[in-house]
Amino acid sequence: MAYTNFCCRSGGSNLNAGTRTGNTTQPGQSADLTYAAGGWVNTTRVFTVASGDPVADGVAVDDYAAIDTGGSDAAYIARVTARTSTTITLASNGAGTNPANGTYTMRIGGAWSGPSGASDFPLDLNYTGAGILNTSADTARINLKDNQTYSITAAISMAAGPAVVQGYTTTYGDGGRASIDGGTTGASFVLININTGVQLRDLIIANNGDTGSANGVSFSNFTRVLVDRCVVHSVRGSGFAATSGQFTLVQCEVYAANQSNTANTPAVAITGTGLGALIRCMIHDNTGSNTDGARLGGGFGFLTCVDTVFDTNGRHGILAASTVNVTVVNCTFHGNGTDGILLLGNAPTL
Repeated sequence: MAYTNFCCRSGGSNLNAGTRTGNTTQPGQSADLTYAAGGWVNTTRVFTVASGDPVADGVAVDDYAAIDTGGSDAAYIARVTARTSTTITLASNGAGTNPANGTYTMRIGGAWSGPSGASDFPLDLNYTGAGILNTSADTARINLKDNQTYSITAAISMAAGPAVVQGYTTTYGDGGRASIDGGTTGASFVLININTGVQLRDLIIANNGDTGSANGVSFSNFTRVLVDRCVVHSVRGSGFAATSGQFTLVQCEVYAANQSNTANTPAVAITGTGLGALIRCMIHDNTGSNTDGARLGGGFGFLTCVDTVFDTNGRHGILAASTVNVTVVNCTFHGNGTDGILLLGNAPTL
């Protein structure tokens, strides 16, 4: 599948554009070109350089540019649609907010540093506008290089997709896993809030404090969410928790969830009208006495498990309330504290 590729890596800057052309070439840590103190016009998105010659410098139509208005993150990121010897014009419907008329800095290309501390940039940006996608309108993929830990102190709240967030080591999509880490001290917080149409791939999502019972990854008011080859571990609440919509976990692993040992807090939680599928997953060593591997409680949730292992969870492998439906195909239950599968009431289906 073709993507419009962006990149986060150690040494990058969130004031960069995240890519030069949206292709599979990893961008440098620094911007390819920087134009300081230029004039920006909001309505036309025309940037007039204070010095330099964009044509002679090699700026090309369909390069990516970022406008720096003085904050820690780029304010607006979009493709170049035209350039002259003195001006650079950006597309409408880019990512971020088109700033007011003013004097700003523009950067062409360059990798981002990625989410850090209380900033969820660039994962909070909306990547569905025509001006942030390549000319083929390929889905945006934000590639997180695994040469650093993305250490955060507040929840990453994803914008709606379609968009993919994926780890890598050397080349995009090579299976390397990038780490998002919330730290081992302080009040717990949800590490990632996923939105509609988002995919997470090749990530390790771990640690969210040492008090409270916040979940690791939360799905709410969403549809069409895929999590592929991701690991969630060492979180105070559930590893994955869904209250509505549809999600699929493929080749994912959850361990050391519910470190607070809070009642009714499994490694994978589905409440309300959530509809989930676990395919070739490992749900293991979630050892608290209150911790099920997966739990469906309340509403009319559905869970399908295929080729999934539930091993050494503190309580049940799967617990299902009376108004939900469970389908289990070729799964393994081993070493759980009580039942492999516990069906409450009279309505569940196996």
